[in-house]
Amino acid sequence: PLGLWAIYFGTYEVAPKWAVFTDVQQRINSEPQHQIQTMLRLGLQRTINDHQSVMLGAAGIPTQVANQEPRFEFRIFEQFMSTHQWQRATLRHRVRVEQRLMGSELAHRLRYFVQLNTPIYRGEQGTRVPYVSIYNELFMQPSADGLFDRNRFFGGIGYPFSRYMRMEFGAMAQTTQSATSVQWNVLLY
Repeated sequence: PLGLWAIYFGTYEVAPKWAVFTDVQQRINSEPQHQIQTMLRLGLQRTINDHQSVMLGAAGIPTQVANQEPRFEFRIFEQFMSTHQWQRATLRHRVRVEQRLMGSELAHRLRYFVQLNTPIYRGEQGTRVPYVSIYNELFMQPSADGLFDRNRFFGGIGYPFSRYMRMEFGAMAQTTQSATSVQWNVLLY
């Protein structure tokens, strides 16, 4: 099953060590049912030092599945992000805790994300050198079926157009307890 996710991430500094984070996603999946989902996420980020930050935010996620009533999910989240340079590569870790309100149901989820970006050839990242991007994100949510919710593995190519804008394109495999699907991802930072 194939799908397409178009994603925009933006971080806008509003004061020293403070930034507003935005995330807009349009997700179209063809399997197991035709589904269209839009995600709007907003957060307030506090930089701790050159390598670490924390964030508090919220998201609204309307979803339309073929032949079903539209649903809406509201999330509050807290996260910690750590970024490290290792030779020419960039390694990112993120831990995010979510409180998810879906109708009258409340669920809690823990997410762990790790990403490695490394230039394809000599040159520093951020200087118009294409790079390989690989990430894995594990989602854990207590339920009657256990703790595992889903896992996302992405592999793609990125290109920094400037110090402030980059794009990535690749494929993401998403595995849940019942299925695995593949989505093409187009990401703009």
